[in-house]
Amino acid sequence: GPQNVLVAPTSDEAMPVDASAAAVVSMTSSPVTDENGHSATFTIRLAHAPNAEVRLALASSLPSEGRLDTSLFVFTPRSWSTPKTVTVVGVDDALRDGSVAYQIDVAVTSDDSSFSSIALAPIALVNDDNDTPALVAVAGAAASGAREGDFDLETHERGGGARFALRLASAPSRAVVVAVRSSAPSEGVVDDATSNLVFTADDWNQPQPVYVSGVDDEVEDGDRRFEVVASVVKGASDQGYDGVSAARVHVTSVDDGAHGSTTLEGGPSPDGTDARSTRISFAVLTLGKIASSPK
Repeated sequence: GPQNVLVAPTSDEAMPVDASAAAVVSMTSSPVTDENGHSATFTIRLAHAPNAEVRLALASSLPSEGRLDTSLFVFTPRSWSTPKTVTVVGVDDALRDGSVAYQIDVAVTSDDSSFSSIALAPIALVNDDNDTPALVAVAGAAASGAREGDFDLETHERGGGARFALRLASAPSRAVVVAVRSSAPSEGVVDDATSNLVFTADDWNQPQPVYVSGVDDEVEDGDRRFEVVASVVKGASDQGYDGVSAARVHVTSVDDGAHGSTTLEGGPSPDGTDARSTRISFAVLTLGKIASSPK
């Protein structure tokens, strides 16, 4: 009778039929899936004709790494030689776990005693990781779907502020502490309440807000660009995040032109009616000391 083995080559090359085997497997792709959703495929058929229906139940040893598109195949005495295609899709688990080996187990049931209760060798696969530690800046509020990546913010010297949010790119094994600082505190500062953020394995992908306030330097220096820099605090964070690059958000501080304003109250007009108050804008100038003329 057939041996209790499954012929499972790991290449795309044609494979001779082994009449003593219970089933034949042929890999039709690389035996590698990945967390970006790339799949691996193989075909399976019986090695010889049965005298009763044969059921092959397939299961992933690690469903968190690889997911089957089909879990059951039925072969009959007439369809036993027709290969069935199996697709295994890589699953993204958000963990930095490297390349993980797993397998597809096959259980056989049949009223044909030559197939019933035999143990078939598993199909060995590997799921490649895609989780790289990184700090991710999110534009605007910490809302789902907000734009990520490069963007510019604007603050105003008269007090106008800006906000963005930060999150982690992958789940840490322990807390990650992020310090957020301005590269030019004379132009804009990060609010104290959002200058130190802590992410955990439970909330790593939830954006946390950062608020930036404009600073009035009382100097007419035009619009100035600076950066808000978010960096991981080494020694106080998950080691996997210790070496990641800082996230940098570009901010423009809009100058107020050192302009002020005053209100002049008008007195009674010649026709006896009150004149309206008039608001006049003027430039604040710094005058040098005027030398007195010699006596």
